[in-house]
Amino acid sequence: MRSFLVYLIMLLVIVQGNAQQKEFYISVEDSIWTKNNYAGAIKVIRNRIEAENYTDANIPVQLVYYKGVGYCCYNYIDAGIRNFDWIVGNFQLSTKALNLIHDQKSSCKDPTAARKFHRLYEIYEVDNRRGGAIAGIRIELFQPGVTVATKGGNTNIDWDNYIDEIEVGNTYLGEQPLSVGFDKLRQRLSTTMTESVFEDSIRSRLDIAPDDYLKRVGPQFAISFFEKYQHEYFQGKLDYAMNDLERSMDFMTEKYGLNRPPEIITIYIATNSDQFVQTAEKLHGIKVNRNLLGYSMNADLSIIAKASQLYTGTIKHELMHVLINHNYLAMAPWLSEGIPAIYEVSGFKDDQLLGLSNWRGRILDGALEHDIELDLEALVGYNWMEFNAYKRNKYNKNMLAVNHALARYFCMYLDEQGKLVEIFKKYTLRNPETMTTSVPENAVDIVEESLEMPIARINDNFLKWYKKKHKGEYR
Repeated sequence: MRSFLVYLIMLLVIVQGNAQQKEFYISVEDSIWTKNNYAGAIKVIRNRIEAENYTDANIPVQLVYYKGVGYCCYNYIDAGIRNFDWIVGNFQLSTKALNLIHDQKSSCKDPTAARKFHRLYEIYEVDNRRGGAIAGIRIELFQPGVTVATKGGNTNIDWDNYIDEIEVGNTYLGEQPLSVGFDKLRQRLSTTMTESVFEDSIRSRLDIAPDDYLKRVGPQFAISFFEKYQHEYFQGKLDYAMNDLERSMDFMTEKYGLNRPPEIITIYIATNSDQFVQTAEKLHGIKVNRNLLGYSMNADLSIIAKASQLYTGTIKHELMHVLINHNYLAMAPWLSEGIPAIYEVSGFKDDQLLGLSNWRGRILDGALEHDIELDLEALVGYNWMEFNAYKRNKYNKNMLAVNHALARYFCMYLDEQGKLVEIFKKYTLRNPETMTTSVPENAVDIVEESLEMPIARINDNFLKWYKKKHKGEYR
């Protein structure tokens, strides 16, 4: 009973916090859209940031957006554009939201145009099912926040048909909108829960039978299978796998200076594509591509993985996403995807968890063989639309695969040079308010300063390293 009361109190605090946030956001919108008090709105936002003691990488997207609109309307054009660039460059929003914010930037650039700045509810399409998500805690609540391993068909790219576009909504990114209530999704599992309360909570979410297998594994992880025979089949591997994940989590949090979430991380194991798709729909109300290996959801701290042999590579990839998202709201695409991808195929050497050559190398080899430029300056400066090769309402899945592969291997290169953590931490300290250059230029500057050489030379050194150590090596 005590565990349930603690859990209920936590939920009440969350709901109360959401209501206060919503009230504040409504007052800011009133200042901008009704009273045209742009300077006042900017001042109130700055005071809020200071009062909440937000770090630069943890300022909620709502506040960045309102600053952008306020600056543009107040004719501080450069400041407004930097705030919009900051959003599309660091927050993994839906493509529709990114497009609308990109339009705001275009409107800001032309002070003579009839400007139309959207209120947030117009961008996020908040409806009753999301329980007033305009006051959301983390950006993943506005969009599924699905982070994926794009193995699927991308290892067999048809390079002769390189302009290979696929429609939004039928991609590797799992962009279908959430159809699960906001409050239900936000209900994370407390580490103080008893075993029976934990099991009841999971079973109610998935509507699974008592014979299906659930298990708390240590203080941080829980695991769920979907048929009893899977438990029996995996029992010999389970202890090894969970020890590996605990050790990996210890390494990740210490290396990158990340805090563990205080709640349980639940891992849902599917052994085939049907189970994987059904689980995503039941648990999160989203429709995912059958070719995905896994995804993670920050809202409820869950990882859903296809792991027929209980291999932990995909789980480690998603675990790093969970940790980054728990600690930072804003992160550049190439780091947000590149760092987790290191650990999808990795191994411990002494006390270091190191990335190994994997199937993404086949993608880079194909690009090199077909004279596709591997451009680090472009990669580092990409916003999320560019990183995911999105243009004119379609994705170029070839370049999407290349960008994800290039990000992985560049992060591995930086790690070997002893610079990855330094660059990661510098990115978390970026602030659009204090930048003297554009957001993409600032991103490149950080890499150049850390490696003490121009990006063109970094690019050359990286390609030499890749061809010598990883070209032709796949796992």
